Amino acid sequence: MLENMLPHLFAGRTRNLLRILGNLDSTEVGICLDTRHAHPGEDLAATVHKLSGRLWMVHAGDNRGQYDDHPPPEDGRVKWGAVSSLRIPAM
Repeated sequence: MLENMLPHLFAGRTRNLLRILGNLDSTEVGICLDTRHAHPGEDLAATVHKLSGRLWMVHAGDNRGQYDDHPPPEDGRVKWGAVSSLRIPAM
């Protein structure tokens, strides 16, 4: 499983993860979406949409949009509506 990273790191952009997945011979690799990592760099709803076919896990955490701080859920700025409707396939 690959996890999205903060935007300034390798695999910190959705397009980077999709490129990695596209270059693998195996379909046995999925994505762990870390909401804290996705929030500062990209639109979370768009990220969820683009990765939805390969999402295997969600690491749900909040932040205030600039750093990887760790406030309690809903004390930050993550838009949870994009995540709350996700259906992760059973493994």
